Amino acid sequence: MDLTDSLFKSLMAKDKIFEETPNLPSNNQKAQFQVSSLDGRDKFIVDIDRRGKIEMKSKLQERYAGNQVLVRIDANSPPHTNPDSTTTS
Repeated sequence: MDLTDSLFKSLMAKDKIFEETPNLPSNNQKAQFQVSSLDGRDKFIVDIDRRGKIEMKSKLQERYAGNQVLVRIDANSPPHTNPDSTTTS
């Protein structure tokens, strides 16, 4: 499935709700949470990953259709290449 710019904007504009109350993971743990659009038409996965050797390293991302990353926030992560070919520092 190709994630077009218009589909991305449409998915990001939707109001969403967790299907169950999320419990944030402890240090060195990770968790996945199922999220739905309020109209029930779209399903998302929110990943929170607090594993890593750097004490404050964390990752939060929202996925659509199982593998399409919509938003990713990395704290204290090593440099990496983004889907648009830009590189973080």
